[in-house]
Amino acid sequence: MIFTAISDLHFTDKKPKYRKDDFLETCFLKFEQILKITQESGSQALVIGGDVFDYPTVPRHVVSDLFKMISNYTVRILVIPGQHDLRYHSKGIDNTPLGNLVASGKIKLLSPKHPINISGINFVGQGWEEKVSCSGDVLVTHQMVTKKGPLWPGQSDFISAPGILNAHKDFKCIISGDNHKPHSFVSKDGRLQINCGSIMRSGKDQVDYIPSIWMIDTKDYSFTNRKLKIKKGENVFDFPKMALDETKEIARKEAEEKIDAFVTSFDQKEGEKTDFKTIVKRVIEDTKPNEAVKNIINEILETVR
Repeated sequence: MIFTAISDLHFTDKKPKYRKDDFLETCFLKFEQILKITQESGSQALVIGGDVFDYPTVPRHVVSDLFKMISNYTVRILVIPGQHDLRYHSKGIDNTPLGNLVASGKIKLLSPKHPINISGINFVGQGWEEKVSCSGDVLVTHQMVTKKGPLWPGQSDFISAPGILNAHKDFKCIISGDNHKPHSFVSKDGRLQINCGSIMRSGKDQVDYIPSIWMIDTKDYSFTNRKLKIKKGENVFDFPKMALDETKEIARKEAEEKIDAFVTSFDQKEGEKTDFKTIVKRVIEDTKPNEAVKNIINEILETVR
């Protein structure tokens, strides 16, 4: 059989800081694109690796509209919960948007205890902080899986693709969500690990990111990666706001560095406590920063009593 895999849809009515479009509408358009591709390709299932919603109290109209969209397709949907689908990031989907979709019968919740068999392939689900207690062919998990090592210096809450394949040797394929950066990895014995990546672009680090869906053939666990259609960055991201915030951050850091350097070298008599505002004014006089830095310093001084 062939099945399609995605993760981290993060449906929300709240617009991310740097998006200027109708973000919720874009969420729906992107998901409908996925449903169409899945149905037209003949894929027998759409697997979602968690975080269908961005938070567990999204408005009812979002869930209702999503229900209506899914109802227009014959795609079989299998899902696991991510931490964003859960109240307080704890186990259980009762009285959550994801729980309501599962209760509607439009999507099926994968279990860590009992496989779901489709065309002879056993699918097992491992939602956020769940433990697998059965074997199968395909494991769908929501945890931080990286291709090799940490994504940033000091990161410790992750497992590598080789590591998770080694931890679940009974499975021929492991699909993961949570890590928004996609990757694929094939072990020496031909077992497959795919981290789907996020579907929506939310932060400024994703301006050039192109989300995709993964189509896996269980005959030999080969796969294809199909890029989704997206709008140009300038049509959905507020670049002027990004630039302004970046300039403010640079100016703020420059001001902090100048203040730290001055205070460290400030000639102060033993036991003397110099007023902070006096020191800052001396910094301005001695270093002559630009107007942007002066404005930030004045903003800081207004908060000091």
